[in-house]
Amino acid sequence: MHKATGNFDRPVITPGGRLRVIFKKSSPESATDVILIGPAELVFEGYIDVE
Repeated sequence: MHKATGNFDRPVITPGGRLRVIFKKSSPESATDVILIGPAELVFEGYIDVE
């Protein structure tokens, strides 16, 4: 069973590599103090036309 509040440290796999996400939850509906830890790798380069 997952706890709804407290301090969390979760691994996440992204296109740029593995990250750790650390965050706090004082209620089940929201997270604060979100920190991403890990290497940065370029996975997209280009332009997006927004009109």
